[in-house]
Amino acid sequence: MKRSLSLVAGVAGAAVLAGLIIHAGPARLAAHLQALGPVLPLLLALTGARYVLQAAGWRLAIAPANLSAGADRPGWAPFVNAVIVGEAVGYVAWGPIAREPAKALFLRPLVPARVALTAAIVERAIFVVTATVLAVVAAGLLAMRRGLLIWLAAAAAVTVALAVIGRLRRTTRTSRPDRPASTGTLEVARHLWHHRPAALLGIGGLAVAQETINVLETYVIFTWLGAAPTVTAALVFEGLSRFVNAAGQFVPGRIGVYEAASAFLADALSLGASHGVSLALARRARSLLWALPGALLLAHRGYQGAARAAGRGNLVPAPLEVRP
Repeated sequence: MKRSLSLVAGVAGAAVLAGLIIHAGPARLAAHLQALGPVLPLLLALTGARYVLQAAGWRLAIAPANLSAGADRPGWAPFVNAVIVGEAVGYVAWGPIAREPAKALFLRPLVPARVALTAAIVERAIFVVTATVLAVVAAGLLAMRRGLLIWLAAAAAVTVALAVIGRLRRTTRTSRPDRPASTGTLEVARHLWHHRPAALLGIGGLAVAQETINVLETYVIFTWLGAAPTVTAALVFEGLSRFVNAAGQFVPGRIGVYEAASAFLADALSLGASHGVSLALARRARSLLWALPGALLLAHRGYQGAARAAGRGNLVPAPLEVRP
């Protein structure tokens, strides 16, 4: 059922994308993407910085008490590698459903899978809260700019709905009694709130930094394309795209959905629908390029696992030879 729905959603998204390309003009979009060539290294660097910030927040969410006795949190590199792998898997699979488990499983040799997964969920939840605040601020700015107070009411309703959904879907499972601290998602959040407020603030600050990078990326792309955006326009575009793109989380790669949302918002902000499609395509190219290291890391992990399995097979003692 899921495979069928994924296939149908992917085909529908591809059809929407093809229609957008035809409407915007393939020659114009090709010219835009060619113009963005010199700035592509900067876009890749901004994404890499965002991955590092995400890894730092994830690492900070793991309490040492939830690790094995005497174990310390691993260094930064394994977390960064796991984030790269998770983002690559989530891009081609079912988004958040695949992304966080992939990150946790990749880190499993160093951190128990359940501890890594719950910490990743907590970090992403704090990021979602930050993104929601950005979206509400963007809706408020648009309401003041256009005099549409209904946007404020819609933003408030969506915020309340997100809070209710988040509370209904919280994880209530707890860890084994012999562990010093619970590793359930809700329990990890409570532990951060009551016992590690500095870590909670740190994770929130890292989430704000990630959103700042997203807004900066939007501003750079629109400026490079000649759309002449203001900082407020970039903030509104990035914030409102959270609302529009939420519906496309389960479309493989959000193909078509992301481009349509970008075109609609760019046109609404007088930045040009074709510029919005070009921004979405540039970000798609950037994500695909970052997916290559993720695939290489996965292949390397598979090679290591095969080598360990072969090594264990070679260590099986040979049967004793009995001589008369």
